[in-house]
Amino acid sequence: MEAIQHAFEAEDYTFSASCMDRPFNSIIKDGDESTLLDLLDKLPIKNMIVHPDLFYFQAGSMAVAGRSDDAKRFLQRLNFSWKRNLLFRKKSKP
Repeated sequence: MEAIQHAFEAEDYTFSASCMDRPFNSIIKDGDESTLLDLLDKLPIKNMIVHPDLFYFQAGSMAVAGRSDDAKRFLQRLNFSWKRNLLFRKKSKP
């Protein structure tokens, strides 16, 4: 978790997301679930869309906590961002 927090402080969100995704199950088993959720709230969507375990975990946690409307809005934002990213990639190709 320390490396993830340092990456956040440096605003290296790509590395942060990678660090969270790799040992995802270990983070939860070690009892750092609430810290993970706090960090996911701060992670830009564009860095989360390439890590499905992270965004499904966040949306699932919202739903379990009785925040199903928030989870739905979060997934809609994620879907919009993903589609926009695909469109941008298509326009960037020669």
